[in-house]
Amino acid sequence: MITGIVSCDPGGAEMLSSFVSLNKKRKFIFYLKGQAKYIFSRKNIKFNNIKKIFFFDNVDEVILTSGWSTNFEIKNLIQAKKLKKKTVVLLDHWSNYKERFLYKKKIYLPDIIWVVDLKAKKKIQEIFPSAKVVLKKNYYFEYLKKIKLKKSIKKNCILYICDPKSKKISGYNEKDSFNFFMKNIHKIVKLHNFKLTIRKHPLQKKIQNFFFKYKNINFSKSKDILEDISKNDIIVGSGSMGLITATFFKKKVFSSVPPGAKFLLPSKKIKLIKEIN
Repeated sequence: MITGIVSCDPGGAEMLSSFVSLNKKRKFIFYLKGQAKYIFSRKNIKFNNIKKIFFFDNVDEVILTSGWSTNFEIKNLIQAKKLKKKTVVLLDHWSNYKERFLYKKKIYLPDIIWVVDLKAKKKIQEIFPSAKVVLKKNYYFEYLKKIKLKKSIKKNCILYICDPKSKKISGYNEKDSFNFFMKNIHKIVKLHNFKLTIRKHPLQKKIQNFFFKYKNINFSKSKDILEDISKNDIIVGSGSMGLITATFFKKKVFSSVPPGAKFLLPSKKIKLIKEIN
């Protein structure tokens, strides 16, 4: 059996590439876009990015990641279903579940949805009772356990990891989250004694101009989130998967989810700034 791998979303790509790297006996072909291409390459996964017109002709099943801020994955899910290929979607996050399967006001569910913990399984079954949901090992976490990062030398270096949010869906957006963080930054570090680096999400095109109103901010140029995490001892963001990644390396990790908004990541190692007195 030949398994086709479709991915664009960086969070999903981290998890799906880890699955591929630990299942070397299976035969895969790839249709990747954006940051996913770099992530699969970083894990030494050899692939030829097959054009879409040939990709679906050569697969028996398709495993896709799930993004909600791009239509790449959902369009390919629809195509695979039209061609009657077996479809599997791997959920890498705990938010915007409905939007991940929504295209032009219509829901498209795969044959199987993979989740990596019981919280995700319960939530997706509540939203889509008819969906077939399978609990899988979190291959990305297994990958992270084997990684050793260089220790950051300087203290009070903060990495802020951006995470696209829709105010309509989540009740807040990136601007709300970052403004709340800056108003409360004194809760986690002494004022005027820190270095702040912003890591934009690859799909955020216009957000950078917003940050320019704040002084002394650097923007990461690295494609590798692990490189950014290694250089900073404090990691902040609203709900990025990168926050969970940082907890594996004994970093001080905080969420800037503003008051009134839900924090959805299932990690007790992440402190909520809004709960710090």
